Amino acid sequence: MSRESGAIQGFAIAWVEWDDGEKRPITTELLPFLELAYALTVPKAQGSQWPIVIVPITASRLLDRSLLYTAVTRAQHKLLLLGDEPAARMAVSRPPKSKRRHTALRHQSLSRTNATHHSFIITTSTIAREECSNLPRYPA
Repeated sequence: MSRESGAIQGFAIAWVEWDDGEKRPITTELLPFLELAYALTVPKAQGSQWPIVIVPITASRLLDRSLLYTAVTRAQHKLLLLGDEPAARMAVSRPPKSKRRHTALRHQSLSRTNATHHSFIITTSTIAREECSNLPRYPA
């Protein structure tokens, strides 16, 4: 690779397309100035924190208030939100997806309670067995 002046600049080990659409080389001379970084999904990052967090935001059916909240609360010192501001505003203004989730769990639970089936408990310790001795057991 050479500069416009014709001088040899270095060997390009990778090319990066910047926001302005320009492709720029990563040379061996730049390696000491680069810092290794990791990318995780928001659910995978849950429960952890880092000094600096960069959150890319794009319009998606998965993007909602709770996902953004989890992403934002991973940052200890610095947070950078990059991307589609209208998508972020829309995600924050809508109710979380979990509010619209429908399952049959409640229906099944109620139908089992009203049915003639007996509840059972699975225990693993003798203390738990003694404390729950009045409840029917799961057959071994």
